[in-house]
Amino acid sequence: MCKQAGHKQHPVVGCPLVGKGALEESFLWINSEPFSVSPFVVASFVASVGLLDYPKAVQIAKIGAKINPKSIAVKNNLVFSLINMGDIEGAQNCLRECKHTSSDDYNEPSLLATRGLLSFRSGNPAAGKDLYESALIAFRKKKNRRSEILASLFYAIEKVNSNTFRSDLRDIRNVIDKAEQYTKTIKKDEYERFADIKLMTSRLVKEVNKKGFDV
Repeated sequence: MCKQAGHKQHPVVGCPLVGKGALEESFLWINSEPFSVSPFVVASFVASVGLLDYPKAVQIAKIGAKINPKSIAVKNNLVFSLINMGDIEGAQNCLRECKHTSSDDYNEPSLLATRGLLSFRSGNPAAGKDLYESALIAFRKKKNRRSEILASLFYAIEKVNSNTFRSDLRDIRNVIDKAEQYTKTIKKDEYERFADIKLMTSRLVKEVNKKGFDV
């Protein structure tokens, strides 16, 4: 954790901020703890989800993976970024290295979601839906509401861009409603920790609007 005076404190998994300022904070954390994989997990998340800078995220995640080759979290971020760069083969190869064990049970739902994304982008939406649904169930069992909401937003975006969009429209609207209701429960002093959910909700709404529908 980054504990230097004046620095935002970052959780190991999930990012409290999105945007360039968040990436700068993450780099400060990396400089203060260069041999810890945790700041690389956060920095690669910020670069990919917050800034859509997938090449930068890949660069960061690869360094983190060298520091701790057993870190599923940083490899998951690497796979996510490779998928979004269109490097399906690279993502598949990296996923093979993410051999899930019971000792890393915490990251199992995230890996399921990422596999779902890979299936969608590989032209297999049916498998993608099954994997995303399994991820949401796993998050629910762990009572990890924040991650469940975030994963449902990524899942909905893939639905929007698939050929089943019209049949999924009601579910997509429900996802948006749940995300918006969830953010309303967040305390003001915790807002920054959930900025990624508001960001992804906004992106999902834009994707739906591009299809000519209102939400």
